[in-house]
Parts: sequence; structure tokens; C-alpha cells
Amino acid sequence: MSMFVIGDKQTLLGFGLVGVPGKVVADADQARTTLDELIDRDDIELILITEELAAQMRERVDELRLTRLHPVIVEIPGSRSEEPTRSLRDIVQNVVGIRLNP
Repeated sequence: MSMFVIGDKQTLLGFGLVGVPGKVVADADQARTTLDELIDRDDIELILITEELAAQMRERVDELRLTRLHPVIVEIPGSRSEEPTRSLRDIVQNVVGIRLNP
């Protein structure tokens, strides 16, 4: 399964450690542009986007989820997430299905 991450530098660093490519974006406009570039690519099956960015462009994310089956768009906590108990290791394991050893 091919994945791509849209988010902040820290989030991409974590996913990059397990080989998931991505793009660092600074704001919702850059995230929207990146998302729109990815949705028509046949080689991307899963797009991971940080919750913070998805919230800033909620209408577009929801529209794509309702109108397109491919690729799947999943929101993930970013480095600025309100969930301090979940480590990046746990997030990667839950989303990617790969267990990282400490």
C-alpha cells in the first residue's frame, strides 16, 4: 500500500523513518494544493493529513471523502496535537501497521 503524508516537519520526520514519503506544508492553502495534486495519482492509495491541517480545510477534506473512494484520506494527530499520551510510535503503528522497536 502506498501512502503519503501531508503535515508539519516533525510529523513527516516520524513517518519518514518508516519510509513513508510526504510534504511539509505551512498552511491550509499549501495543504489544499498538495491534496489536490495527490487525489488523481493512481500510485497513492492512502493520504495521511494532520488533524490541524484537515480542520483548516474541513469542507475540502469532507467533500473528497464523500465523493471519492480512492485514495483514502485519514486524519492523524500532528506534532502539535492535544493528545500528549500518544507517541509518534503509537500513531505510526496504528496508521501504518508497522511496529517500531524502541
